[in-house]
Amino acid sequence: VKYDWCVGSALQTCDVLHWSRINSTKLAASVSNVRLRQSGTYYVSVRAANRAGLFTVARSDGVKIDTTLPACSGIRDGNSGLDTDFQSSTNFVSASWDTCNDGESGIKEYQWAIGTAKGYSDIMRFTSVGRNTSVRSSSHYVLSQNETLFVTVRAINGAGRSKILTSDGVVVDST
Repeated sequence: VKYDWCVGSALQTCDVLHWSRINSTKLAASVSNVRLRQSGTYYVSVRAANRAGLFTVARSDGVKIDTTLPACSGIRDGNSGLDTDFQSSTNFVSASWDTCNDGESGIKEYQWAIGTAKGYSDIMRFTSVGRNTSVRSSSHYVLSQNETLFVTVRAINGAGRSKILTSDGVVVDST
């Protein structure tokens, strides 16, 4: 059996990469130095032919090109929907943010972390919250008086690219 493959910008076309032989011992192929358009969808076709010349073709359902990061705005410390500078709780941290957008591949998930400095995750490591945009940590953390905490959110799109945002911080004040 011999295998060929091609890449097209539409189903059943081979305008990006014309039919090319695949090494039948590896059954894998790749190509570099092709120009793919941002937001374009590309289709891979594989043709298998026997020695009698009979063949069949299988086609992918398309891959959309997404090289951009999600578009996001800021994070709000606290659970009121407004940004909070102080919190009285020494047990948990809350935050919320507006939905991020990604026109090419959509938002796959959000992850959040809590740290003692911008971008740190030394209090709580990054944890997935699905597509929720409002979070509250569990109560098993012991937060110190006058400690400033920062929430960092990672928005991940369908292509695996991520945008990271960090809050302006909230101070623990239980007095």
